Amino acid sequence: MPPGRRVEEPSRKLQETVGKLSFQQKLETIENSISQIVRERDRKWHMPMARNVNLMFGKPLNDKEIEVIVRKEIANYKEADFAGAKPLIGGRAVRDASKRARKLGGYLIKGILPRKGCTLVAGKPKVGKTSSLVSILTRLLAGAEPAEGLRGRPFNKLIIFSDDQAAERTGAYADGAVEGLPDPDAAWEVIGDRLEIYNSLILNEDGVERLTALAQNNPGSVFIIDSLASTAGRLGVDENTADAAGIIYTMREAIESVDPEASTIIIHHTKKGDSGAQDSFRGSSAIPGAVDHNLLISRPTKVSGSQKVEEDMTPDRIFHLWGRDVGETKTVLRMHFNRVEEFITDEWGDDEVIEYLKDVDVKHMGSLSEYEKLKAEEPATDPQIRRNVISQTAFNLYQKIKEAGSKGIDQSSFVSASLSKVNVSKALGQLEEFPPLIKKEKVGRSNVIYIHPDAERNIDAPVQNGGAEYDF
Repeated sequence: MPPGRRVEEPSRKLQETVGKLSFQQKLETIENSISQIVRERDRKWHMPMARNVNLMFGKPLNDKEIEVIVRKEIANYKEADFAGAKPLIGGRAVRDASKRARKLGGYLIKGILPRKGCTLVAGKPKVGKTSSLVSILTRLLAGAEPAEGLRGRPFNKLIIFSDDQAAERTGAYADGAVEGLPDPDAAWEVIGDRLEIYNSLILNEDGVERLTALAQNNPGSVFIIDSLASTAGRLGVDENTADAAGIIYTMREAIESVDPEASTIIIHHTKKGDSGAQDSFRGSSAIPGAVDHNLLISRPTKVSGSQKVEEDMTPDRIFHLWGRDVGETKTVLRMHFNRVEEFITDEWGDDEVIEYLKDVDVKHMGSLSEYEKLKAEEPATDPQIRRNVISQTAFNLYQKIKEAGSKGIDQSSFVSASLSKVNVSKALGQLEEFPPLIKKEKVGRSNVIYIHPDAERNIDAPVQNGGAEYDF
């Protein structure tokens, strides 16, 4: 497939369809669509959805003209509606209506995901947004606890649009989650054909119809859209504009119009320098306002000097949820993505290390306050030793340097298709940390690496700072 074809083809098709309409036909279609939005949706949806309809027809109107149409349709609707409106008369009527309105929606996964509605999920890059959500939802789909010690509610299907990474990679997280269960074969039997992973979501006319059909044919399902930026970008929408919220409303309308009980999860990102605050979502401020619930995924923090910083090499993740139907909670999960390494020799005789995801273990650690209390009560651990805090990659290089003996080995020889120059530098940096395991010498334009004279003793020596933290 030529580069960009997947993005350009649907846009071209939409442009051809819109291009056949006269301005008057576009105007009539937009007005009819806005009239329907005003009749069927809450007031907070009106302007974002109206702007999105205008966007789909090539933006023939400006925002002021769209606002005029929305106000006109609201006035027409109210005039017709007020005649038959039923007031609340008497304390009993007010009380009964209030009880219905105050009823919380409940959880799909207690403290982490609401049972229905739309949830915007955000976190820093590589914090584990997709991997954690796919893992816990796949476990729940298989009839198991989403995490050990955590309750969940059964649902129909898990439908994923994997735009930010290949469908196969997203599928690997689901496979790892099942492999972490006591009987993976039985779990896959329970899942059957109830897991669907698509490569992309394209919100042109055909894409919206497809999304609606999926929701209609699979009531009570969970949808994961990964991610908002990819879906909006395909339509040429900048996430820093209010039009991005219109994309969310389009997705919600496609699903919730036929299945109000569905749960839609939209994966997004946080701003650079995010501190975990509730206003840390990237892009327009209209984006978090377009959903029912917000979920921030982050690492626990620790005190370093006078500041709080995120822990690096930790399997623990904080799920901070808040929204109109669920209040506000902070829940901690411990997630181990267990990997295995396979050593192979390529056609040129070079050694390569291929890493595979073996399985996923997930454990509920309680609320954030419970987790912090447990951490504070943990006994002080013995000092880490060098052998246990260096990465597997660094240890493999250490072994090769040992084999080279007194002649040393050129640093550039470590770089291969499976090990980048950056990762070689990081691994050697670990080996140079105190107490050092290697030493470098400049020979001409090359860096020659030798085993440090005290390496045999240093590799089992305590690390003074309590353990180096590296994140490859």
